[in-house]
Amino acid sequence: GHRPVASWVITVIVTPTRGSICSALARVGGPSIPERVRDALAATVDRVVVIANDPNLLAGLHLPTRPDRQPGEGPLAGVEAALHWAMDEGRPGALVAACDMPFLDARALGLLLDSATSDATAFAGASRPPLCVYLATSCLPAVERLLEGDGDRSLRALLGAVDTAWVPEGEVARFIDPQTMFFNVNTPDDLRRAEQIAREMDARA
Repeated sequence: GHRPVASWVITVIVTPTRGSICSALARVGGPSIPERVRDALAATVDRVVVIANDPNLLAGLHLPTRPDRQPGEGPLAGVEAALHWAMDEGRPGALVAACDMPFLDARALGLLLDSATSDATAFAGASRPPLCVYLATSCLPAVERLLEGDGDRSLRALLGAVDTAWVPEGEVARFIDPQTMFFNVNTPDDLRRAEQIAREMDARA
């Protein structure tokens, strides 16, 4: 059968706000952060696509791109677009990852797919779940309800509204330090720290 379509939710889309950086353009250890995300996903699934409201921003990835169906509604709108794309292709769901996480590990991502028996599969342990989840197309009604409402539109709200299986941090730790896996780059300080982590990982390789 099909592996799920891997989709990205682009969390920093247009110009960086003051004090932050555009993670879509930042480089860590050579490749850009989205290139690193793409490569981790491509090692996990057979098809990688991009959800981005500015198609030019990630044109260098040479991947099929669609915008949010409801631009301006945040990451959940990107999730909605990803699940509609999966449905259009007759796939069971989407492996969704943000483009600001330079250290995604393909083996750890595989844990999400190996455990994908519920509506959603996510990594446990973090106070705020990282945007790195497997979502079956059966999540779409819950996503649309949250987008239509005036309440919480976070990933945590979605995972609380559907049947979610949780992959323990200890499973991730078999492959990579979970704090490294879920590190995301939003500020210049984050980028400097990511470059340091990349150097340390290269030194150990």
